[in-house]
Amino acid sequence: MPLLPVCLFAAVSLAASGCSAAGPTREEQATIAVHELCESLGDLRAHTGELADLDGTRAGVLDVRDFRQDISDDLHNVREEARTVRHPTAALANAFDSLSRAVDILPGDATGARATEQIMPQLQALDRAVAASQASVKC
Repeated sequence: MPLLPVCLFAAVSLAASGCSAAGPTREEQATIAVHELCESLGDLRAHTGELADLDGTRAGVLDVRDFRQDISDDLHNVREEARTVRHPTAALANAFDSLSRAVDILPGDATGARATEQIMPQLQALDRAVAASQASVKC
């Protein structure tokens, strides 16, 4: 098939569907950025909740540390997306740092139940910080 009719068909299809080569407007970009930030905040809150609900009969400190890494990855994503919408993340970072320090000092032989019990205040503080960010962004 010749290239010209294919290109002409594509151009007409785009024009008919209301799409333009200019891309999303600033307002649309802002909406997308907020949506992505809300998704990442949701992931962060979900992992924090999963750690708080860790099955103490089958889990141990290594599992807690794995969840801490997941939470750290989520926080990294939140920071990247928050930068786009100029949303502050200091409270989230401080709450995570407190949680991370609490995980670092857990005894190596602690069960998952004992570990989550010891870090529960830090988990709750992180959850409150995430909830406040979600409310601030209007997720």
